[in-house]
Amino acid sequence: MGSSGRIGHDHGVQGQLASGSIALGKGGTLVFDMRSFRSDTPEARQYAGLSGSVSGGDQKKVDANMLGPQVLDVARFPKAEYAITSIVPVDGGSPGEPGRYNLEGRFTLHGVARLLPLIAQAEPTGTPGVLRMRCAFAINQSDFGITPYSTLGGLVGVADRLDVWGDLLVRPSPR
Repeated sequence: MGSSGRIGHDHGVQGQLASGSIALGKGGTLVFDMRSFRSDTPEARQYAGLSGSVSGGDQKKVDANMLGPQVLDVARFPKAEYAITSIVPVDGGSPGEPGRYNLEGRFTLHGVARLLPLIAQAEPTGTPGVLRMRCAFAINQSDFGITPYSTLGGLVGVADRLDVWGDLLVRPSPR
């Protein structure tokens, strides 16, 4: 999350999937557990390229605001979903091989669904049949009915645009 005010800092937020399945060459669904989102963990800050650390007290305040009724409202919207209608190789490869993939689907956040086309990179992991799929994209909170957090007359706030990075393992389904 980027800062929009004159006071504050950028945040790295880490969250987990509640469930998901992907069929390369076909489609899938990723369900995000919004209650699992935590700000400024060392891993999230490193992954987002942010230096320094944030105190535990500041993390708790950011988490309370982010998860609370004024922003994500996880009590009402505990999950977000990316319903993928198509996952096809971009560069002429075959489904299931490493390479770039074009994903088409609808992302539902805060009860609002929007089309979200993505390009993801699938890379080998060293484990046969398992790929690491990575993706980066941006959304505007306001497109999903969320008013970006702001306080102290705008001195402290979060920008409308959120840069999102995704990183997941794609494994063959058990037969």
